Amino acid sequence: MSKKILAILTVALFGLLATSASANVFTQASSSAFANAGFYAADPDASASLFYDASGTDIQDNVVTIAPGQTVDFSYPTGSSSHNVVFGVPPATPGPQPTSCTQTLAPAPYPILAVPPLPFTTEPPGWAGSCTFNTPGTYTFYCAAHSFMTGTVNVVVPANNPPTVTASRNPAGDVTNGTPIAFSATGTDADGDPITYAWDFGDGGTSTSQNQSHTYASPGDYAAKVTASDNKGGSNSQTLNVHVTQANRAPTVTASRNPTGNVTVGTAIAFSATGADADNDTLTYSWNFGDASPASTQQNPSHSYANAGNYTATVTVSDGRGGTGTNTVAVSITGGNANPTVTTARTPTGNVPVGIPVNFTSVTADADGDPLTYSWNFGDGTPVDTTPNPTHTLTYAWDMDGDGTFETSGQNPSYTFTTGTTMKTFAPVLRVQDNSGGQVTRTLSVSVFPQAFDPAAKFKVLLFSKTAAFRHTSIPAALTALKKMGVDNGFAVDATENGAFFNDAFLSRYDVVAFVETTGDVLTDDQQAAFERWYKAGHGYVGIHSATDTEYTWPWYGRLTGAYFRDHPNGTPTATVVVEDTTHPSTVGLPARWCGRTSGTTSRATSTPWSTGAATTTTRATPGSTSC
Repeated sequence: MSKKILAILTVALFGLLATSASANVFTQASSSAFANAGFYAADPDASASLFYDASGTDIQDNVVTIAPGQTVDFSYPTGSSSHNVVFGVPPATPGPQPTSCTQTLAPAPYPILAVPPLPFTTEPPGWAGSCTFNTPGTYTFYCAAHSFMTGTVNVVVPANNPPTVTASRNPAGDVTNGTPIAFSATGTDADGDPITYAWDFGDGGTSTSQNQSHTYASPGDYAAKVTASDNKGGSNSQTLNVHVTQANRAPTVTASRNPTGNVTVGTAIAFSATGADADNDTLTYSWNFGDASPASTQQNPSHSYANAGNYTATVTVSDGRGGTGTNTVAVSITGGNANPTVTTARTPTGNVPVGIPVNFTSVTADADGDPLTYSWNFGDGTPVDTTPNPTHTLTYAWDMDGDGTFETSGQNPSYTFTTGTTMKTFAPVLRVQDNSGGQVTRTLSVSVFPQAFDPAAKFKVLLFSKTAAFRHTSIPAALTALKKMGVDNGFAVDATENGAFFNDAFLSRYDVVAFVETTGDVLTDDQQAAFERWYKAGHGYVGIHSATDTEYTWPWYGRLTGAYFRDHPNGTPTATVVVEDTTHPSTVGLPARWCGRTSGTTSRATSTPWSTGAATTTTRATPGSTSC
């Protein structure tokens, strides 16, 4: 952007000058009257006409200094003489000329003419114009009618201020190879020049963007350098040091079997696997034999197939840090013994009263023509029958109150249990006898909920411990402990593993529902909906241990727990445990900190089931030393 400088050719304050004691002392015009700093002229008498710098600093200075491309204004507004502006050396030697000049004002009746000079001939007051200077140099000018009336315009290229630059990256600190790094630069230029950027990431990568993402493929120490440049040769740089570490590399695995080729049904096959890990991590193995049998965690297991067919055995090797590798072995099972087939029927069909004989029949076939044997299990605990078509009669007796007397008969009797204001558990005994003298007994457990709670109870809690997957052996102890807590602390506690109780009417009895070591899919859609309505009505939920290993396909429950169980971490690492609240009943008597080996679970934080979230680890440790 050009800086404009004003030159005014004028008689400054002529009336005041007439009374001045010195003919060469002039009062300069206010700088606010001009678009640019520059000159003006005065002619207080016929022999003292001069140009003056109108910058407002020194009226005796007839020199201005500008930068290339800037403009100087000239004018002669008042006076009694005639002047013009000619570039050169008086009286008539040509000199350097401005790039362009324009006359903007002329006194009547003079016309505005092309210039320089300004104007073409000397004119009385009332003219004005300007000149632009693109080329550096010294430009002298004078009045054609008064050669002693001179001035100078110096056009000088200003010194360039190089830009400055600051740089940053995200993430900061060490990064693993393959991690994108956002590099950013901020440049400033005191001259207002446009800035360009050049990045050298130290690994052969470059960029001309101000902000650039870059990924290092190999571990090492790199110096990422950014240079900010203006369009005048000025530049500055800043360097960011980047330490790149090796990311986890997935293991690889090879697999084989012995014998090779086709194998008959029932033949033991020795599978073997050899894993390799570039990071030297400890590897674990998991074999899926492709026949719905349980997986094996041995590196080199033995397995036999029960049925003919084509199978794919897959081995997966894991490094404990999320890296896995797989390999497969094809297995073709041929020949061997074919399983027999059997269909069954009974007479009478439909429901049968107690004591009525039931005739069972079977129809069998064997593709190999092998002789067949039979074994009937009637499902009532009585001895098995080895005949093809047995007859079976059952009688039932019940000891409902557990006193040893079987006072109730019938297969499906009705009985009313009574309880007070607390939940009670009864143990009725069922005895079943058949027509061959065999008998079996089964003891049941019946938990009876109170019709009304103890009015002194602070609140009511329902313990729900149903499992549809892994079942923890600690569930009974957990229920006993929680019931004791209720007795000790004055709140009512009931317990059930029956999801049918998750309905609006029954849940409304309780203030809190605790999922105690539940696993798997334990509630139907209707039961889930009832639980959601109950919870949103202002009630409370508690999840204990494997409650996060429950209802993976119920998104609302996943948000309620905040995380789903993912797996158990490898090994038993050590951890320092710090007790932050020493007043809570659960921490009373514990040391302030200790070190111990941990076992725990890894969970995935989630907003919907199986979304990728942050992994968290829950650990348990036994007090030992105070630090690890």
